[in-house]
Parts: sequence; structure tokens; C-alpha cells
Amino acid sequence: RDSISYFSNPDRFVANRSARLGPIFLTYNFFKPTVICGGQANVQEFISGTELKSKVIHPALPDIFMELHTKWGTLNLDANDNVFKESRRLFADVLSSLEASKQYAQAADQEIEEFVINLEKRVRSNPGEPIYLVPELKSLCLQIFAKIFSGEGLTKEQEQQFMDYNNALLSITRNSGQYKKGRAALDDLKEIM
Repeated sequence: RDSISYFSNPDRFVANRSARLGPIFLTYNFFKPTVICGGQANVQEFISGTELKSKVIHPALPDIFMELHTKWGTLNLDANDNVFKESRRLFADVLSSLEASKQYAQAADQEIEEFVINLEKRVRSNPGEPIYLVPELKSLCLQIFAKIFSGEGLTKEQEQQFMDYNNALLSITRNSGQYKKGRAALDDLKEIM
């Protein structure tokens, strides 16, 4: 029941439980006990590095999510492991420095401006044509991400593979078509990227 309530609206789930139980509470998400830590002070304490001082065993996420995230996914690494610490240190400049953020913002601004100009042209040329923003914005975000981190855009097939992979992360069973498509997409993407 907790998992379904969480899936349907995570923010509402946490807000309702926090109101009843306080900012730190136990729930069962994805059939595993999960401690939720909320509130500014608690979150600040967690992100300040105290989570590295105590052993984090496994996040409470479905096994399929953990599998598809691969062994190198941040959620699958022990925060106390030297490989985790070293990779965080090595990638800090690339992923979270102020200089990197400026470059990412410039690349995103360029793509967003081009998207908006194109969208405006389409609307002006055919005001009655329906526009489905959600798929277009998903595509835009994937293209921005790809261009920032690889220097080139994705094909439509690669975009679909990323979406199939993402959809598979919360599959309930490995027998589902959703999981199988996502697993195949991950395997294909790993070969070409």
C-alpha cells in the first residue's frame, strides 16, 4: 500500500506521513523497510556528509531498479568504499563545479532557444495544429544531456531506448515487456556509448 501511495504522488505521501509521524519515519516502499528523512535540518545533516560516517547498506529500491542502474550507478555503491569516494572526487569538477554548471547552462540555453523559436514558427504557421509538449520536452532534455556529455545529439532510436530504459527501472517483474525492452535498450546503449 505504501509503494502505491508513494508512486501516485511522492510529495503528497511524504507530506501526509510527516504531518502524522514527524520528519523522520519508517515506511515500506518497494516491499522493503525505508527510513524517510525530511525537514530542512534533517536533510542538511544528511547531505553534509554524515551519511558517509555510517554504513549505508542498500537503498530501498526495487531489485530491478538496482540491476538496471548497473554496478557503477551511484545508488549501488557503498558510500564508504574507496572507489565511490575517489570517483566522487574525480568527477566533482566535471559534474558539479561552478565552471561546469556555466557550460551546461550555456549549452542548455542554446538548445532551449532553438526549441522555442521552432515552436513559435510551428504555432504561427498552423495555429490549429495540436502540440504535445511532454514528448517534445522529453526529447529536448535527452538531446541537451547527450550534447553536454558526448558532444553530439541522439538519434530518434536512441531517444526511444533511453525512454524504454527509464520506464523499465520500476518494473515489477523481469517477465514484463517493459523490463525486457528496457534491458535490451540498456544493453544496446552500453555498446554504442
